[in-house]
Amino acid sequence: MLSELDGGDALIALSFSGRLEKEDVERAMRRLETAFERGGPVHLFIEVKGFQGMSLEAWVSDFTHGLRFLGRLKQFGRVAIVSDQGWIRTASRIESAVLPHVTYEVYPPAQRDHALAWAKGEVSDPHPAP
Repeated sequence: MLSELDGGDALIALSFSGRLEKEDVERAMRRLETAFERGGPVHLFIEVKGFQGMSLEAWVSDFTHGLRFLGRLKQFGRVAIVSDQGWIRTASRIESAVLPHVTYEVYPPAQRDHALAWAKGEVSDPHPAP
């Protein structure tokens, strides 16, 4: 399930939980496409809680849209990924390493508020002081 969070005009803030269906992916991709069309950097805050997988149709939609967005990689700004599952945080780090011009900052749930503030541009340090 996809929920949209209030991120203001300069930030797409989404929360995913449970099982994702094609409609969830399509809605998220429409938000991303609209933001790209405005020009300028697109900042993202993505929260993943209790992820239980995706339908085949959701995977196909995600992959298809992802290919279309490859030409817009330079337009990504701050990208914060928060997840309660370690494998999602690891996968996000790997994806960040292989995508040129895109850097994800990855956070556990305890750092959610800082992640959101960083994605919004309210704090300059991507991670809280130890």
